[in-house]
Amino acid sequence: MQHERRFGVYEVAVHSASNSHRALITLGGIGDMATGHIPFEFQHTAQQALPNVHGIFIRDTARSWYNHPEGWAELVAHLKQYLAQHHISEVTLMGLSMGGFGALVLSLYLPATQVVALSSRTRLLKKPHFDHRNIELIRAIPAIAHQNPLKHLNPATRYTLVFSIDEKEDTVHAGRGLKHPVQLLATRGDHNIGHALRVENKLEDFVKTIVMEGSAALSERDFGFFTPAFEHFWLAAAALDGYSQAALHAKAQALPQAHWPSYLAPPV
Repeated sequence: MQHERRFGVYEVAVHSASNSHRALITLGGIGDMATGHIPFEFQHTAQQALPNVHGIFIRDTARSWYNHPEGWAELVAHLKQYLAQHHISEVTLMGLSMGGFGALVLSLYLPATQVVALSSRTRLLKKPHFDHRNIELIRAIPAIAHQNPLKHLNPATRYTLVFSIDEKEDTVHAGRGLKHPVQLLATRGDHNIGHALRVENKLEDFVKTIVMEGSAALSERDFGFFTPAFEHFWLAAAALDGYSQAALHAKAQALPQAHWPSYLAPPV
């Protein structure tokens, strides 16, 4: 059974499953800025990988990083009612980029078992310290109610941040998780980790592993993830601060060359 609802600026598509105590809730990113299309992210993949699990797919049509007040309270109330009505006891929140931030935000309102945020910001500021991407969209948000969701994490929820060491801003955002009870997993490539997994025919297995086995199992599977070193976070912050390649190379010596970020010039 499938249906769609709208709550203010938020739209929801629901795929109901019979006799399942599990739900996957995905939150969409900013979508295609050229066409204006914002998809229900991971919808097709989830329905293929998990046909017998409740799938709830959310998109923020205001591109507010799930901060726009219009419809938010109604959305949360609808989700809580759905989870209770279907006796769902295991809830996974997942998103990429803006959707990852949305998953962090929504976990402050729902009794989520786990959150998996891919390439996510961990702080949202109209006057950013280091991340100026999509700044015009962020400045258009009426009011940012959730600037720093890491400060308010639900102690009953398991959090996982997955990021690419080749993306400086994403790495610095993930590094803020070092001060919190968060699992950090690194990979290679660009910002769109979901697309990379799809190209490698691993996305369905990735989603299924999270929901059926738990995010702790991600580090044990062949998804190309590894545990980041402190040097990865230092290098990203230093590169954004304009450190020289010589200084970056000196710090990178502590890492295997296979784990050198792509923004470093090749060693001579």
